[in-house]
Amino acid sequence: MKASGDLAIMIGWNAERMAREGKSMKPMHKYLEAPKPKTAESGGQDVRRMFDRMIRKQGEQHGAR
Repeated sequence: MKASGDLAIMIGWNAERMAREGKSMKPMHKYLEAPKPKTAESGGQDVRRMFDRMIRKQGEQHGAR
């Protein structure tokens, strides 16, 4: 029974932390949806977004270019 009490405290702690940070979970049905199939175009867009994120992070660390 002690483990169930610890689990309840952990769930409450994480819920409060997420609420304070302004984060929220997606509705549960979003987690059950099948992923969209990958296409060549979507793969290229993913790579472009990855590079944009890398450039943005480098700009934050080293100042604007």
